Order: sequence, then C-alpha cells, then structure tokens
Amino acid sequence: MTATATDTEAFLEQFPAIASGNAPLWLNKARKAARDSFASQGLPTIHDEEWRHTNIAPLLKTSLAPAPISAAAAIQDARLAPLFAPVDGPRMVFINGRYAPRLSKVTALPAGVQVKALSEILLKHPGKLEHSFTDVLCLGHPFAALNAAQFEDGAYIELDAKAVFEQPIQILHYATVGASFPRTVIVAGESARARVIEIFAGEGAYFCNASTEIGADKNASVELSRIQRESETAFHTGLLQTRQARDSRVAVQSLALGGAIARVEFDSRLNGPGAEINLAGLYLGHGKQHLDQHIVVDHAQPRGTSRQFFRGVMDEKSRGVFSGKVIVRPGAQKTDAQQQNNNLLLSDDAVVDTKPQLEIYADDVKCSHGATSGKLDAEALFFLRSRGLSARDARALLTLAFAGEVVGSIKDESLRGYLESLVTNRLKTKN
Repeated sequence: MTATATDTEAFLEQFPAIASGNAPLWLNKARKAARDSFASQGLPTIHDEEWRHTNIAPLLKTSLAPAPISAAAAIQDARLAPLFAPVDGPRMVFINGRYAPRLSKVTALPAGVQVKALSEILLKHPGKLEHSFTDVLCLGHPFAALNAAQFEDGAYIELDAKAVFEQPIQILHYATVGASFPRTVIVAGESARARVIEIFAGEGAYFCNASTEIGADKNASVELSRIQRESETAFHTGLLQTRQARDSRVAVQSLALGGAIARVEFDSRLNGPGAEINLAGLYLGHGKQHLDQHIVVDHAQPRGTSRQFFRGVMDEKSRGVFSGKVIVRPGAQKTDAQQQNNNLLLSDDAVVDTKPQLEIYADDVKCSHGATSGKLDAEALFFLRSRGLSARDARALLTLAFAGEVVGSIKDESLRGYLESLVTNRLKTKN
C-alpha cells in the first residue's frame, strides 16, 4: 500500500486548521501556506526518491485526532524524571506538544539567555519568529510543512551576542495519544555558546511530528544532543535545520532507539565562510522497527568543514536507512567534508539501506565518503571466546564497542554516561 491524493486529504482532515484572532496576521498566513504546501506535496510514498525505502502506510491506519488538553493532567513528574540526563540546568516539558509549566524547571538564567515557550514569544515578541515560519526552505519537507501548520507550542532558546551558558538546557517532548507537533527554535548570537538536550519519548500509539531549528551567528557554538526514545508502537518524523554564519560551529549527537517507524531529516546549510558542523548518529533497531536517517549538508561558502559519522545496529527483522548527501556549491573552495556510515547486522533478517552521496561543484576541495554493512567479525569473536568469554558475552562486548564509538567522544561525563546507559540497556538483552 502507498499513499494517494485521497490518503493525503483524509490524513489532513484529522487535523483541524489552526487560526487565531490573537495571532499576528503573518502567522495565520504562514499556517495556511504551510497547510497548502503539505496538501500540494502530498504524503510521501515509496515512489518518491527521497522516501523509497520508507513506507508510511502503517501511519495512515492510526487514529491521530489531536490529544485532549486533559491528557496532560495524568502525567506526574516521577514518571518523567528518569527520562532526563542527570545534569543540572533548566528543564522544559511538553506533553502532546503543549508546554507543561508544572512539570518544567526553568531556573534563574544568566543575562542574555532566554528559555521560554514559543506561545509566550508569539504573544509578547511575535516578530522574533516571523522568519522561522515563513522560511520557504521548509517546502520540500512535507512533514515540516505540516508541523508549521499544526504546531501549538514549543521551546524557544535565544542567546544574545557573547552570552555563554555552560549548563545544558533539556527539552522533553512526551506524547501519549493522537498527534503532536512540537517545535524548537534555538538562536545563538555572535560568539554565543549553548548546549541543548532534546528528548522525544512517550507511551502507546501516537504520531510525533517534530521540527527543530538552529541558527548560529558569527563565531557562535551550539551543541545539540537529540535523543529519540519514542514508544515502539509510535511514529516519529523529525526535521533538524541548521543555518550557520561565518566561523560558527554546530555539533549534533543523534540517538535513535524508539518508534515503529521513525525518520529524522537533517538539513544543514553552511552559509558563512569557515563554518563547521559535526553530525554523529547512532540508530539501534530490533523487532520490526524501521529507523531512517536522511542527511543533507550544503556547503555554500568557502572553508567550510563538515563531518557525518553514523552507525547502525540492526537486529531481528528491523530495517535501517541512511541517506547522506554533501553538496559543495560553486565558489565553496577549501571545503573539507567527510562522511562515513557503518552498519552492524545481528540477524540474517535485518536490513540496512545506505546511500552516501557527494555533489561537488568546486575544484579545490577535500571530500570523502564511505559505507559498510556486515556482521560481527568471526575472528574477533573467536579471540574473545578463547579468552574465556561466553558466546553471548563476546557478542555483547563487540556490539557495544561498535556502537559506543559514536557517544564515546562526548566530553561531558554525565551526558556521555547517560547515553551509554541507553545504548547498553538496549543491546544487553539482544545478544
């Protein structure tokens, strides 16, 4: 089964159009334009080149009526606390896409740092967000257009020029039913520095359609840990957009564990000379999970640096997808771009589709890409068995070593330990 025009109409009818008399005129216009864009593009199908390995037909069989506001009342802090990384700093909680102040802890912040709900920014400073919601770049990403049309709330993080906030700002998006459309906007001024941890989790069958935007001004630095640990009966689509100015640096660690079908798209544009982006990702699938990573890094200016390092571990009948593209525009000389995707298949029924790509329109560049897929090394297994390890322990040790290289380089010991525990807990019962 693949989606049709009728499917798109029926899918969209589940979500009532959002327009408010209290909202600025540009926002209501942007919502309508985004909704029309989604209707025009239609639900992606396996006949679309960018989606040919990911069939969303099961999503169309799921009831996605918006979650009632009352659903948040049953959520207690004790249920959410274990989901956060054990680090100090502000915590924002969104239940089914809506801000939950009683579950959030936004402590005193240094001068020049704002951590607020998007709903508050839209009420008090709507002009700050106009560019975000009228950016035509969301066209071509159908689910991003749907998010722009249907979002109700989200997180807004802004750092003034030279503001530095070393504590990570944690954002938890928790879903329980229906469809939610969380949105996060991160704006780092010139020479500002911030760290953000964004967590997606929930219980039951639902659809989370998320959008995260990072804007890094000249010489700014933003580090984002994106942790997708949705319910394994849920559906997740996410877009991470990064836009970088001269000499800025963005580092992203992406961990994908949950969801029946989960796809995240990375759309990164290096718009200033000397900009640098590092994307590191790990996706771990079991059962019949389908985990899709789709990356485009666009070098538009000279002396840009990009790194893509993604690893997948697929077990049982799961399927992993990696599509990574580097574009080097004319004039983007001295670009240094590296891309690597390695996959480990723990079962004869597990599948990985990998497609690293380079599009180069400049002649003075250094670019490379590569991909591997295979099973655990028989000689390494034999070596460990000869040293007294059981077959199960030897497999577990090698698998953890393979997966651990993605998160092992994180400098923050508490965050690294948190991510390593998530990986260990997922893998230890599968070997």
